[in-house]
Order: sequence, then structure tokens, then C-alpha cells
Amino acid sequence: MIKFLRLLFLLIACMPSMGLAQQTDSLQKFINEYPFLDANQKQMKAEMMEMVRKSQLSQQYFAMADALYDQSNYDQAISYYDSALVYDSSNSRIYNNLGNTYHNLKQYTNAIACFNIALALDANNKVAYCNRANSYSHCGQIDAATRDYTMAITLDSDNYINYYNRGCFYMKIDLYDSAIKDYKYALFLNANYPYPINNIAYIHLKQAKFNEAIKGFEHFIALTNESNDGYGNAFYDMGFAYYEKKRYYLAAINAEFGEYYKANNLNAFIQYKDIALHKMFFWNRWRYKKFKKALQENTCFN
Repeated sequence: MIKFLRLLFLLIACMPSMGLAQQTDSLQKFINEYPFLDANQKQMKAEMMEMVRKSQLSQQYFAMADALYDQSNYDQAISYYDSALVYDSSNSRIYNNLGNTYHNLKQYTNAIACFNIALALDANNKVAYCNRANSYSHCGQIDAATRDYTMAITLDSDNYINYYNRGCFYMKIDLYDSAIKDYKYALFLNANYPYPINNIAYIHLKQAKFNEAIKGFEHFIALTNESNDGYGNAFYDMGFAYYEKKRYYLAAINAEFGEYYKANNLNAFIQYKDIALHKMFFWNRWRYKKFKKALQENTCFN
């Protein structure tokens, strides 16, 4: 019996370093291979087999929930996450993913409650800190969001996404210097991650630093393509910068590119593109005719 308990405790001590599936497989192997002899050991075997069964069921529901989440089927995903928790209520990752699901449904109070449980179960769950910060941000809880973003960075200081997320939060509350600082550090960690570049350019645009903004948008566009979020909007924003510089020809061209790549704010495109074209006509009729001809021949995009 003592030998059995030593082996069992050794196995349990090693489990935190394993994934959930590996934990279940190791426990199952131990049950199958160890010769359970007396009544107490047989009872323990039955209990351990029940633990394995519950763990396997939890994993199955968890995997199905994640698949539904990836399909944006959030309501059904919640049902499967809840089922997974019935069989394993101590899994921090399940609570974290359930919180993300509530967040995407804009049920931020429920999301925060799930992240609280996830962090109570695992105080080093850096992903849960970042996710809870996102929910706090949407609730307007500035101090709590700042604290959680910073905690995520403390736990994982080499993750550029953590700095990017905190930068987006600072940008949202108009702390532009702090946002740029975090964006630049994210780029220091990953120079090819394009979104901090785009956001820094947008800050420069809001600060009327049009030359810096144009360079930033050009850099972002060079790193991405039409499949990336914000690609069309970058043309729109760059066109606006040119418009403010009275470079109406370039403003109109970028407006057309933005519209072509289906940027979000098409009404704004139409409004300032038409103004830019109108001013271009009076400032430089030759360029206006050249531009209109290019549009007709669809050569602007080749």
C-alpha cells in the first residue's frame, strides 16, 4: 500500500507540468498497469477511473466549445463550456474561454466573473489578466483595466501582444504618449507586427503630424495586404492626411483605393473624395483629367 501511495503521489506531483490530456493518459496508464490487490486499493482504482472518465468528458466538451467559439457560435459554445465545467470545475482555461465568449456577446459583467474564477484557480494565468482587462476597459473601469494589462506584462514581458493590447487601451482613453511607448516596445519585440505601426500613424494623424502619419500608413500597407484588417482604412486615413496637406490629387487617389479595398467608413470616403476632386479640378485641371481617365480605365489599382 505504501509503495502504491508513493507512486500515486509522485504521479500527482508531476501533473502540473503536463497538459490536461497528458494528465489523463498518465493516470489511465497508472490504473491499467498497477496491480490493485486489496479492497481499499480496488476502491481507489474505481475512484481514479471515475476521475479519468470525468476528465475525458470535460476535454471533449471543452474541445467542442472551442470549435463553436471559433465559428462565432457563442451561445452554443457557452452551453458546451458549462458542460465541460460540470466534469472539471477547477480548470482555469475553461473559465477563461467562457469569459471570452461572454465578452464577445458584450456581456462584460459575466465575462469579468468568469475571469475572476479563472484567476482564483490560477493566479499566473496571464491570458486571463489580459482578457479581464479588455472587459474592464469596455465597462469604463480604467484603473482596473490598467492594473490587469500591467499584470499581464509582468507575467509575460516578452509577449508583444500584451504591449499592443495595453497600447490600444491607452489610445482609447487618449493617452497617446503612453500608447506610442507601448506600441514601439511591441515593435521592438516583433518588428513585423503591422498593427502598432498603423495605430501610431493614426495617432499622428489626430495630432496633425501629417508627414509622420503618411509614412506610417505607407509602412503598414507595405507589410500587409487586402486580407488584413485595416488595410482599406489605412488608404482612407492616408488620403485624409494628404487632404489636410492640400494634396488633393493624392487624397482622391487614396480615397479610391480605400473604397476599392472596402474600408469601413465609405460615407466619409465619398464626402471627402468628392471635395478633393472638386478642389483638384480648380487647382490642376490636367491632373484631374488624368485621374478621371485612370479611374475609367481601372488602372489605379494595377
